[in-house]
Amino acid sequence: MPAAPAGLTRDHPAGAPADYASDDGKTKIERDPIPTLIAQLGHADVAQRSRAADELGKRGAAAATAVPALTRSLKDADRRVRAAVALALGNIGPAADAAVPALVAALKRGPEEVEWSAALALGRMGTPRARRAFARYSRESAGRLVGGSPGR
Repeated sequence: MPAAPAGLTRDHPAGAPADYASDDGKTKIERDPIPTLIAQLGHADVAQRSRAADELGKRGAAAATAVPALTRSLKDADRRVRAAVALALGNIGPAADAAVPALVAALKRGPEEVEWSAALALGRMGTPRARRAFARYSRESAGRLVGGSPGR
């Protein structure tokens, strides 16, 4: 059998997790990308961190092991990363209930993009604690929108 053309096989990337493997021994396929995605949340590049959060969110409840790392990432210096992280937590759903206090804190810190993402996450999570936090946020937001705070 002829060898595969150059470029069609990939060697084990440097620093890749040990769970890369394939039947032919040449093409490396990561069986569980979640540990790698969790590690990417600490990457120096903002786009990498944001993309990692997006990818974790796409996995829904299967990414529940990422909740502690995502919760820590709600304090990321970049607002885009914080917004992506909040949405990821919402997509993980009830398994991310431990992140509710951090999402509530994100509601208060802003900016708006992060605030809205955190509110959406609480709404999607659907746990009793998340629903209470979302209801409180909704009442406070409605007050700001329709009349501002008393004394204005």
